[in-house]
Amino acid sequence: MLRRIKTFFQPKTDYQANWEVLNQSHRAGFIRAILPVGAFRRRQSALNQLELVAAVDSIAELTDYFSAVPTAKKIAVPEPGRIELTLAVDTIVPGLRQVPLIIHAVRPEEFLTTALFETCGIADRTALIKSAAERGMTLDRSGLYSHGRRVFVPSFEALFEQLGLETIPAERLDSGYSFPQRGCASDRLVTLDDLQGDLHMHTTYSDGSGTVEEMIAEAMRLGHHYIALTDHTERCYTQGGMDTVRFRQYWRRIDQINRQFASMGNPFRILKGAEVDILPDGSLDMEQDLLAMSDWIIASIHFDQVMPREQIHHRIESALANPYVCAIAHPTFRTFTSDFRLDLDPDFLIDRARNYGKFLEINSQPRRLDLDETLSRRAKDHGVRLVISTDSHAPHQLSCLRYGVNVARRAGLTPKDVLNTLSFQELMAVRNEIFEYTELEMFARWHQTLGEDPPQ
Repeated sequence: MLRRIKTFFQPKTDYQANWEVLNQSHRAGFIRAILPVGAFRRRQSALNQLELVAAVDSIAELTDYFSAVPTAKKIAVPEPGRIELTLAVDTIVPGLRQVPLIIHAVRPEEFLTTALFETCGIADRTALIKSAAERGMTLDRSGLYSHGRRVFVPSFEALFEQLGLETIPAERLDSGYSFPQRGCASDRLVTLDDLQGDLHMHTTYSDGSGTVEEMIAEAMRLGHHYIALTDHTERCYTQGGMDTVRFRQYWRRIDQINRQFASMGNPFRILKGAEVDILPDGSLDMEQDLLAMSDWIIASIHFDQVMPREQIHHRIESALANPYVCAIAHPTFRTFTSDFRLDLDPDFLIDRARNYGKFLEINSQPRRLDLDETLSRRAKDHGVRLVISTDSHAPHQLSCLRYGVNVARRAGLTPKDVLNTLSFQELMAVRNEIFEYTELEMFARWHQTLGEDPPQ
């Protein structure tokens, strides 16, 4: 089947539908083009079904085709042009037995507008229809019309241009926000290519399955310019957490590799890091003198998670106040495999991160995606920068960054909102500025508790 279909869905771009290619693909079979729409097109974190729009010459042929697919079950045609079926996909996704699939079969000239309508939320669809009316045109799922005649539009970009609007990325087509007028500058959403490095991962030094060298090699293959190796501290004994002696050995190994890279003229750099547990009393599971030797510290709560909100807040604020902590990892402890969340007020988390000049993580592990898009947007709106990291425990997981980027784009984040879009030198400059500011703040507070004016 895949050999007969020209697919226009390309994750690195927003819209890639070209009418000339669409027409040429007629030679490939009765399906001229096919495009994922709806929640999948908007890259939502969780889906309850897949939707496609297919440009076809014969809807009957399409129905007959899927009726012959061995893994297709419960095929129904509830209305003309709409095919509903369930696909068994055990061989594609282990553990996932069946996926509801809806196919909107349309004539080729209806392909673009149907795809747009099936991706938009109700508010955005209404806004697009209104924009067309303001320009004396009519827009519906079958096409764009002027004085009763179809307006030829070869691409989504051309359609938005006809409406006098800037092209909207698919991820934002259910946001309900105002569409920018043509010619008005709009912020570009962050892309995977903008990310310069990954700042959360684990190796065989704790609970990862990849060695330091394997994680570095994969990161370099993916085009990263830097990574932070952030294995667990001692409290995470079930995750192979390390004591002080082992951390010193670990970081000496990283220093050695960095020197080797520098001697060869290789600009790739590894940050000496750790994922440090926030203990029940708010202290960190690493001594201050060892923290001071680090390049990148992320803090998280893995144990004693069921506590009153006030105590959780105290632990989070204590960690953020530490001058050596850079970011809070998977801040709410959300996962898709459990209903559990930390008893944490998100506004408190964001407010304290802003006050201490620290960062919050979008954890790109598909089972986490924490922070989610709503809280990521709220952090952006309050001036808190995000870090998109993978929390990888194996080399192949480093490619999960794209899932965090999906969250960021749906949250409306731009490159300037994401810390690891910076070069290595820029990243370290920001880190050093924050550390110096936090240390000065703590120094001033200490003198104030003594009833003294801090030295100028």
